[in-house]
Amino acid sequence: MEKTTERMYSGLDWLEKNLPHRKGRDNIISPLGRKVADLLGDLFYGIYHINKEAMNVDWSNERWIQITLPDHGWSTFDFANLTRFVLLCHQHGIRGTIEAAAYRYIRFIFHDAEKACGRPHPTIEEAIAHNQ
Repeated sequence: MEKTTERMYSGLDWLEKNLPHRKGRDNIISPLGRKVADLLGDLFYGIYHINKEAMNVDWSNERWIQITLPDHGWSTFDFANLTRFVLLCHQHGIRGTIEAAAYRYIRFIFHDAEKACGRPHPTIEEAIAHNQ
């Protein structure tokens, strides 16, 4: 799976149409924010499926983007959303972290891998080869 910017589901395009309607926020979307919006669109089969309150994100941040969502269970098998998250991070070339935020809430934190780690994010094939 090579890195791509091809969108499977609505992400950045939806965000750009709806972001101007947010009051009191900077409506600029950083290059990282653009990539994360598309990743979240792919992850949730359309970014518009994310809770409206959770979308109150600082999309202009160039160092990290974080979003807190209800924890509906993240697994590698039955619904495989954890696996999708990992694969999409590799596909989009974004360093992704999941951490506890509060009871039944999790926080996703996204970084530009090259800025955070000093090297490009590996493709899934490179990661598999490195971990064998």
